[in-house]
Amino acid sequence: MGMGKPYWHADKPADYTGKLSVSMVRLNGDYEPDGTYWGCHSPGQILYLVTSTAADKETVKYYLRAGSRFAARAMVLAKYPNAKVRR
Repeated sequence: MGMGKPYWHADKPADYTGKLSVSMVRLNGDYEPDGTYWGCHSPGQILYLVTSTAADKETVKYYLRAGSRFAARAMVLAKYPNAKVRR
């Protein structure tokens, strides 16, 4: 069994103009409450879930690790420069 959960990206991330949400995934060690294993993480790194809004019908759904929500948001904008990322 692999780590994490399924993910997907927009066909052309640079052209994506929809809204994205960045939310922290709560872990107990390296596991989510549902038992999903995320592998060993570096100290200070937080797991975030990035999703498109309901209006975009989950065009985007992926996970990333970052030291803060601010850093995670910057990583999302680097991949999706024209998206609107919720604060």
